Amino acid sequence: MYCPSCGNQIPDRSTFCLHCGVRIDTPGADPAVGWEYKDFVYIYPEGRRPKRGALSIVQTRNHIWSGQQSFLFSKVQEWLDDGWEPITAIGPSGFEWRSYKELDLNPLGGTFLARYPVEEVVAFRVKMRRPRR
Repeated sequence: MYCPSCGNQIPDRSTFCLHCGVRIDTPGADPAVGWEYKDFVYIYPEGRRPKRGALSIVQTRNHIWSGQQSFLFSKVQEWLDDGWEPITAIGPSGFEWRSYKELDLNPLGGTFLARYPVEEVVAFRVKMRRPRR
């Protein structure tokens, strides 16, 4: 089905557009349907986590998303095939970050020069729902 406001495709029986947020009045929708909720979570393995470089956090999210999008969509698709619907956006806002400081080693003397901030993606999360079975 498509959002009547912005025209983007949205899951059938959606009550809100995932793209523009407008409320969707679906004819014939059964308001008594119970939902079950679950988070789709992909945890990045230690040592294979995308890290933030010199770009801003927004640029980094978009850059990492462009590289991870097809992989993450294939994982989410398994859930969609099982009847789950996303209720949060499937996009760069789903990344969960860990921030810490690393020591910069002086290559000449083996002493530590300074601590610098590092941010890495630890997980990707999308909130999902489906009709109770």
